[in-house]
Amino acid sequence: MSPIIALAPLCLAVTTVQQSGEQGIYQRSSIQQIESRLGMYLNGEGNQAMLTAGESVEWTLKLHAGNVVVADAESAAFDPALQIVDSSGKVLDYNDDRYPGDQRPLLFWRCGKDGDYKIAALSYKNKTGGQVSVRYNIYETLDVLEAGKFEQKSFSTTKPFLLRVPMQAGQVMDIVSDKMGRPGFINYQFRTTIYPNGLPEISAAFSEHLRPAINGLFAPLDGNYYVLYQPNANRVDSGNVRVMARDFAPKTLRGHGETQTAKSPGGTPAL
Repeated sequence: MSPIIALAPLCLAVTTVQQSGEQGIYQRSSIQQIESRLGMYLNGEGNQAMLTAGESVEWTLKLHAGNVVVADAESAAFDPALQIVDSSGKVLDYNDDRYPGDQRPLLFWRCGKDGDYKIAALSYKNKTGGQVSVRYNIYETLDVLEAGKFEQKSFSTTKPFLLRVPMQAGQVMDIVSDKMGRPGFINYQFRTTIYPNGLPEISAAFSEHLRPAINGLFAPLDGNYYVLYQPNANRVDSGNVRVMARDFAPKTLRGHGETQTAKSPGGTPAL
């Protein structure tokens, strides 16, 4: 049985924005589309709390190495910020704006070791206080660190999970899923791709007019890219996932209007 290729949308039409000193690249699409995709991995009811000016409100998390925490906050009374704090009180991550023009914070943080941590909500520059709502989700992840090498891990069938794929700017890859649905292995489907700063990729408007559309996992910037998968149609509580990442083999097209051919070396997709 041939491996199943699960592809993430390739981002083609993009716009550059600046967020908290880190440059992110997004498509020319509406904020509503970004929020819709974000809702695939950050959802549920918010935790309500009353913040006193100059202080913070906290929620304790018991995490394992590799867990990813996604969180945001919203307040009608003040400009909120979020941070991740370890058991010694050290701030490990901080955010106060998810993207230019939106003052709601967005945290997307990967835990490095087992332990107790806290999500802390506070007022930007500790200016004011008031009612605040904080949402967060915790994900298990499978690291796919080496192109062409299968990685395997067991996941619950009741929760979505993430693949972490380190990539360099300009790199294009696809994800190969092996043994899906076989005994001991679960079924799952692609939901969305997440950029290093925690914001989602939106389907490229340009590719939607091509048949077939170009698909792939595309890295506009250096960093860790995450692919969100949702288990589906399983009759067991847990099972294995076996995947690998493959590089696309580049082919330069020369000559407008000319027909070009490319041989895919070693079974690697040609782009």
